[in-house]
Amino acid sequence: MENATEQKVVRILQIGCTQNCGGMENFVMNTYRNIDRNKIQFDFLTTHNGKIAYEDEIESLGGKIYRVTYRKSENIVKHYTALYQFFKDHPEIDGIHMNSCFFNYILPLKIAKKFGIKTRIFHAHNSANMFGDTFFYRLLGKYTKSKIKKLATHLLACSDEAGKYMFDDNFEVIENGIDTNSFKFDENRRKNKQEELQINGRKVIGFVGRLQEQKNPMFALEVFKALYAIRKDVIFLIVGDGELKGEMLEYVRQNNLEEAVVFLGMRKDMSDLYQVMDVFFLPSKFEGLGIVFIEAQANGLNCITSTGIPDETCITDLVKRIDLEQPIEIWKNELLSKLDEIRDEKYHKMVKDKYGISITVDKLEQIYLK
Repeated sequence: MENATEQKVVRILQIGCTQNCGGMENFVMNTYRNIDRNKIQFDFLTTHNGKIAYEDEIESLGGKIYRVTYRKSENIVKHYTALYQFFKDHPEIDGIHMNSCFFNYILPLKIAKKFGIKTRIFHAHNSANMFGDTFFYRLLGKYTKSKIKKLATHLLACSDEAGKYMFDDNFEVIENGIDTNSFKFDENRRKNKQEELQINGRKVIGFVGRLQEQKNPMFALEVFKALYAIRKDVIFLIVGDGELKGEMLEYVRQNNLEEAVVFLGMRKDMSDLYQVMDVFFLPSKFEGLGIVFIEAQANGLNCITSTGIPDETCITDLVKRIDLEQPIEIWKNELLSKLDEIRDEKYHKMVKDKYGISITVDKLEQIYLK
């Protein structure tokens, strides 16, 4: 006979993950790996023809992936009816957690409220509009912000700037926690990864992010070109993929940088890749938080970035922010000044105390189980 006091497992539907192994996807997976899955289980909603990152791991952890939603541009009728039918067919869903970099898609909140789902979270992961600050998007933002506040039961943000951008006020910041121990610097792991990548003792500047305008990868290449002109023992490791990759490859070819720039694509071995880097360089135009900076600091890496990075990202003095209007010479010199510095283990503890995954999990469990 089943134990009458056995606790029901709360099922939370995660929305917003894509096939890209980016910061938002890593936030969800870091939480999922460490949450008490005897109490809480994640399921994932994506497009009818979509794929999301970490699918095999999700299923091994007990999660279900539902390929249901349609874009308006594909089929405007199914855009509404497919999602309605999904919630009708799945009364076991106890809550939804919408992870978003923009506020243009709020239909799941509306339908979930109609079906009486008690926990409806809208979670902001960006601090500016990746589509540009146009009159249309400002108007859309004003309209949808008011709707989100009426439909969501919890407004969460990865940073104060992201919350103010997406909600204006009345939100809670949830730190993008990481498993800091996996990112701690280890000399043996460094040597092993250096051998695998055939770095052969060269200094490494690392870039991690989607190859799109927000991350500013073309500017990063221009800075590296200036640095490489005066120091030939340096290579540039670029981790990520995206729409600007073709343009970047052409830039590398035209400037004879093929021996110095390495494109690694999307990777799942980031904790090892940080080990081989000597400086982390990501001059993003803006970030909601920038979880890769948190990971890099946990590894003890100096981080060179822009003033578009939120204050919360700068847990330690390893982060140096430079205005994007500054000449390339300034950026180049800052990178050069950090290339030969030695890791200090004190930074790992500083990051763990602020962004340890247990802190994030505790906060979210309280929301999910409320």
